[in-house]
Amino acid sequence: MMPLAGSRERKSGRGADGSPGLIDGDLAMTPDDLMRQIQETERLIAVYRDANEVIVGTEDQIYARRRVINRTTLTAAEIGDHIVRILERRVAAMRAELQKLGVEQGESR
Repeated sequence: MMPLAGSRERKSGRGADGSPGLIDGDLAMTPDDLMRQIQETERLIAVYRDANEVIVGTEDQIYARRRVINRTTLTAAEIGDHIVRILERRVAAMRAELQKLGVEQGESR
């Protein structure tokens, strides 16, 4: 999971759609932080829509010292749409959080 910029430590929680949720104070972000994160996530959506390939990787720590990095390259056709949908759900969750805070899009506090 990509960490949210400006995020603090979060409790485990899922949104109604199963995505990581911004619910009941799980993430202590100001409205300005949320708006910046929405802009950054929208930028990433455009990047993944235009990508030819996506590199996916994991990092495993074995025996507390040695790290193994697992990496594979997928075509955008294989995974790009999935990533875009995930990011779009994140944007929707952040916008809903802004709405709960009484902030209109385009407004800052």
